[in-house]
Amino acid sequence: MTSPVFNGLPRTAQLHTPDPCKLRPSDYNEVSSRLRLNYTAWLAENQHIGTGSGPVYSKTVPSPANSRGFLYFHAPSREVRLCLASPDPHRFAEGTDLARPHGAPWCVTHTSPANLECAAGMRTLLLQDGLVTEAQLAAWAQESLIGTCGHE
Repeated sequence: MTSPVFNGLPRTAQLHTPDPCKLRPSDYNEVSSRLRLNYTAWLAENQHIGTGSGPVYSKTVPSPANSRGFLYFHAPSREVRLCLASPDPHRFAEGTDLARPHGAPWCVTHTSPANLECAAGMRTLLLQDGLVTEAQLAAWAQESLIGTCGHE
């Protein structure tokens, strides 16, 4: 699990679980001053299951300085978001979601077929942790109103 570092944290975000109750210090990520978030999903400590990438803040504006936190699944919105928080997973609830320039939370959605294909590693973790079911993913993909997370 080697990745270039920035401010002492891996340059590629590491994701072992999107479950806020199971986060650990190694899930803490640095996304400051970036146009894109690249992440690596891990099923076990040394079992890489996928990678993903997407705009962090907007396509033309980098994320704010000091953007550090945890990727996690926000069940009500069906999105994976970045919670800006201290590196202590036990203090996760004190954090706030990274917001895009227009105020909506930054996120990755897993309801569209395209996102399910390009984010297979994160999808696997969502299923493994019991945060979603195959039936839910299939139903969400069929809905006419699919969240866009404010991607510009």
